[in-house]
Amino acid sequence: MKTVSGDRIDAMIDVSRRITEIATHLVPDDEGVEIRFLNSNNKEHDLYKKYGKVKTTDAAAKMVAEANYSGGTKLGTILRDVILKPYVYEYLEKGHTLERPLLISIITDGCVCTLHTLSRIVELFTWRNS
Repeated sequence: MKTVSGDRIDAMIDVSRRITEIATHLVPDDEGVEIRFLNSNNKEHDLYKKYGKVKTTDAAAKMVAEANYSGGTKLGTILRDVILKPYVYEYLEKGHTLERPLLISIITDGCVCTLHTLSRIVELFTWRNS
């Protein structure tokens, strides 16, 4: 059930198309980009299984359109736990190196109620990798 206004969802779909257009030019031709939902539930996991790594703007738009939208998101905390820990911190702690830069874009359907954790995560990530 989508509880966010249609205008905001349409805006997120539009932005996801634009970001996908740019991001797919940055990765090798045989790869796509990953779209993850920070407030994920089983539906979003199913969407990731359905679409996998997105290679077209239409696939990105369909994936974003099919997602559920409700509730608040602790952007900084969830960014750290869902994206940075598994894709960066734990990967590097295992002795791996990133093959290429990691581009993380965040699209939100609402406003951030507190920037403290998000700004702290960005500061720590920048410091750790400088």
